[in-house]
Amino acid sequence: MVVEEATIVGPLVQHNVPTATVLLKNTGHSPARTTRTRLVMTVWTSNSFPDWKMPLQLAPDAQNVGEIDPGSVAPQTVSLITPLTDVQGMHLERQDWFIVILGVVSYTDAVGNPHETKLCLIWRETSKETLDPCEKWNEVD
Repeated sequence: MVVEEATIVGPLVQHNVPTATVLLKNTGHSPARTTRTRLVMTVWTSNSFPDWKMPLQLAPDAQNVGEIDPGSVAPQTVSLITPLTDVQGMHLERQDWFIVILGVVSYTDAVGNPHETKLCLIWRETSKETLDPCEKWNEVD
């Protein structure tokens, strides 16, 4: 399971709630069954990542996606929890803070073996709509 593409669909302006669409693609040869996701969008209040493990875990409130066939793409949307504040907007424009999406995708393969993929996407350049993979916290199983 990989991220095929991720785009910001909401404008990055103060008092707005940006939304992103993340396209998850099953790159395997068998269906990803009982697929569940948890995506969290946040404003990262630093210009670098800390040296700790991926913070996000799959929780009971994870979204049930169902089955994703081989080669198929499942779009997932995620929004910032609260509207952007004036301070957040200012730091994002100066690019000393950025927007990050952390995610966990779990699924079982055709024989029932569990798999988990962790993802981290970053939006640093406000002039483009796409998010890029983070330097860390991208683990594919």
